[in-house]
Amino acid sequence: MMITLKRAVAFGVAFVLLVPACGGVTDSTTSTTSIVTATADQNANTTTAVSANPSTASPTTSTTVLVGGFDGLYCEDIVSDVIALSEEQPGPFSTTILKIYSPTELGRDDTNLNCEGRALTSTGGEVMIDFYLWSDDEGDLFIGYESRGETNQGSPATDIGSRDNPISIGEVVSIGDWDISVLSVTPDAAELVASENQFNAPPAPGYQYVLVLIEAKYKGADSDSLLWSMSMSVVGESAVVVSDQCMAVVPNELDSFTEVFSEGILTGNLCWEISSSDVDSLVLIIEESFSFDGTRAFLDIS
Repeated sequence: MMITLKRAVAFGVAFVLLVPACGGVTDSTTSTTSIVTATADQNANTTTAVSANPSTASPTTSTTVLVGGFDGLYCEDIVSDVIALSEEQPGPFSTTILKIYSPTELGRDDTNLNCEGRALTSTGGEVMIDFYLWSDDEGDLFIGYESRGETNQGSPATDIGSRDNPISIGEVVSIGDWDISVLSVTPDAAELVASENQFNAPPAPGYQYVLVLIEAKYKGADSDSLLWSMSMSVVGESAVVVSDQCMAVVPNELDSFTEVFSEGILTGNLCWEISSSDVDSLVLIIEESFSFDGTRAFLDIS
């Protein structure tokens, strides 16, 4: 019976890259062989690793059993392969897994080994993941994982406020490593924007400039910039999200490029060119740019 280890991408689509078999199946004759297949003698309960390069093929044996319910193979044994998979097939915004804590078996049968663990990601956050090893009818082995979209404590991610019930102006919301609040809103800021720079163009007919005064306090351990860590957009009655900000020089503009260390505070204006029919129902949407969590905050700016 021929057994080949393949990896699956993070969201379950097969990725047909052959890799060294996990769980102790190795080719001891060379450290450079990157593609290894393994043959299994079910009667002897052993596996034999064979180099993919015929000129260097020199089989060695291992006592790790990969068949019959994956006896002798545990969640800890496939952690390194899951991490390598995340590097080959990164998540959104090139997110990868750096480490998996507390790998725990959820169940197994003749063709599946199902596990869970808490993953430390390249963004510095943590998320619960399910990861697994399974074999198909031909005996090929696959590894995959998926995020549960949960917080560090394992509770489901929930939005802060909603479009219908946004957080009030002046209230502080904590999202990621930032405390953010809307201090004030100028719903028709065309004159202010025009006076800031003589080359600023007026808003298009039927639209108006909306200035939103933001305060953002960084509470992380190291440093960050608001631009790279948070995404901000607005939505109104039309239900069409506006992400692009004003193409103009804005008075007292929020300097989201600036590096901020712990307890540092940024204050300044953000500007959007909004259809006049949306201004009275406008909501600010804030979400982390690099996160498995998916939590969003909705703040009133109408």
